[in-house]
Amino acid sequence: MSAPLLARVEGFLVESGMPQTVFGRLALRDPRFVGDLRRGRETSKRTARRAETYMHRWRAQFERGEVQKLGDRRCKEPRLADEALRLAGRDPMKAIELLRIAIESIQPLAKAGRP
Repeated sequence: MSAPLLARVEGFLVESGMPQTVFGRLALRDPRFVGDLRRGRETSKRTARRAETYMHRWRAQFERGEVQKLGDRRCKEPRLADEALRLAGRDPMKAIELLRIAIESIQPLAKAGRP
């Protein structure tokens, strides 16, 4: 049962741009779910149904424009992110600009292979 489910979940992760831990947490309240599936975890029919239901609901909501692709939501520059969040209440455009600067500041590091 797990192999076909794993294939469908893997496809969903690519389609949604969702990290595996986010999927596990949102669908089943288990951030290790996908990793465990990859290592051969067997699931019950109920668990598989819950995962399938989540994927179907997400797709329907995405088609209606109610949700967006999540992607990796971690920020690599926490000081700028904290400042952006602090300013967001007063000036959302400034918060967006600070986050853009944070992203640009880590791009050279990422290209150089540094964390």
